[in-house]
Amino acid sequence: MAPYRIGYISLLLGIYTSLYASPPSGITFFSPRSQITNAAQELIQDQQYIYHNSYVHEHMFDLAFSIAHSLDPDRLATIIFGDSQLTISGSALPDRNINDLLADHFGLSPNFKSTIEIIPEVKSFILPATLYYNLDALLYGLYIRLQIPFVWTKTTIDIIEEIIEPGSNVPFPALYMDIPAISSPYNSFVQALTAPTTFGAMHEPRIFGNIAGCRGAHKAAIANITTDLGWNYYFNEKHTSHFGIKFRVVTPNGNKPHARLLYEPIAGNGHHWEVGVGINGHVLLWNPDDQQQLDLYMTLLVTHLLSSRQHRSFDLKDFAPICKQESRFFSRYMLVKEFDENRQPVGRLAPLINYTTVWCDINTPAEFDGGIMFSYTRKQFTLDIGYNGWIRTKEDVDPVQGLPLNRLGLKGIQNTFLLDETPSPATEHRATIFGDYIGNQALLTDNPSPQFVNTQDLDIESAESPLVVTHKIFVYLSYTCDELHKQYQLQPFIGLGGEFEFEGINDINEFEPPTDKNTMSQWSFWFRAGLLFD
Repeated sequence: MAPYRIGYISLLLGIYTSLYASPPSGITFFSPRSQITNAAQELIQDQQYIYHNSYVHEHMFDLAFSIAHSLDPDRLATIIFGDSQLTISGSALPDRNINDLLADHFGLSPNFKSTIEIIPEVKSFILPATLYYNLDALLYGLYIRLQIPFVWTKTTIDIIEEIIEPGSNVPFPALYMDIPAISSPYNSFVQALTAPTTFGAMHEPRIFGNIAGCRGAHKAAIANITTDLGWNYYFNEKHTSHFGIKFRVVTPNGNKPHARLLYEPIAGNGHHWEVGVGINGHVLLWNPDDQQQLDLYMTLLVTHLLSSRQHRSFDLKDFAPICKQESRFFSRYMLVKEFDENRQPVGRLAPLINYTTVWCDINTPAEFDGGIMFSYTRKQFTLDIGYNGWIRTKEDVDPVQGLPLNRLGLKGIQNTFLLDETPSPATEHRATIFGDYIGNQALLTDNPSPQFVNTQDLDIESAESPLVVTHKIFVYLSYTCDELHKQYQLQPFIGLGGEFEFEGINDINEFEPPTDKNTMSQWSFWFRAGLLFD
């Protein structure tokens, strides 16, 4: 088949894709529930502190050790990569699939082709120390709760790559990436994401949006310190029921996102202040004798996450309003040409993500964390079984930086230099991460060129965490020892528990981009030990 026919066929397929096909979609930032936001643990602590084994204790201290591990890596991969399996192919392959990521954008040979399977993993160790201190001397039922959590968290992206065509003997054509023909600096897509470097006319490597490799990245820190001022304003004489309110302040400890890594480890809530109010209560359901009883506990907390300045990376807005996709998926990984103040090309390339990663003010209007728990006590043993629901509203992202005005143009599959070896002004404003066959250069060149990418082209929603909902089922078994000191009613206790958390939003329209793949399912086990005392 003649080359020009191949070009037109490829172009028609590209137009069809933009209008009707369903390419991968994803957001640029992964923001799961904070390790310290856990109504299940608070229900258990309230149960231990407020009423247990017929004693009303003045104070309580406990230390817990939790291990959490993510589940369902396929769904976790879709958050950022749009799918758990992708194909990468170069522009010199005329039969490349319309949903293949273009290898050229990542510095891979135009003849390169591989398939990848993405397996993200998140695991955490949480060590919270919690103190309940009675303030009845000030107001009956008043108390303060202080929690200082130490968090170690690690994120890993294991990418299994099958290289179909290495393309190591096929360089980029002359003028395409540089004046002479140049070879790719990478042997695989994994290498391109883990060890970014310069090539051709690109003088600065990709700074943001990389992966840490098979060893992953970790963060250890004192996460958000939580202080509650609570008041059990209704507390009947026999302590068979109570109802209270609490006011919460959370300090911005831990670390904040810097966007240098995908799935970067965050200890805490992203360095936000939190303020909120909550309610809690319990009622005795069943008490046939002095040996056993059944109680029902509940809690609900609503907080607001105040503004935190963070780095976020943005994709570009879609160029075709008719498309269902509002954002050009993964477009931040495309290459751009740089221009001077006179709109003249300077002969330099750059990863777009180096420019579209900017400082932003991030705040979350509301976060809801609530639960209900049945607590069965027989002698000194207690079995707790409950449900925890968590909701975080969509983030508000306000960039405080923008792109330089009329200084960047999308390269697409256009040459960087002209035949006379001067910088080429040709841009491809409709370019996507999926690219095109290199024989279609002339068909896809902007007319007129250049056309620039400016701040208004950034898709702000691509870096916003959307509405997220999770459900959690938990169980906890504890044992309260006999009093060690009659005067102060010292009672140690120990316990072992576990929980399973799963996503709570389902998209009923399979033809629309997935809206439920924005947080993670996980399991957790914990061990607690503490002391009730007066």
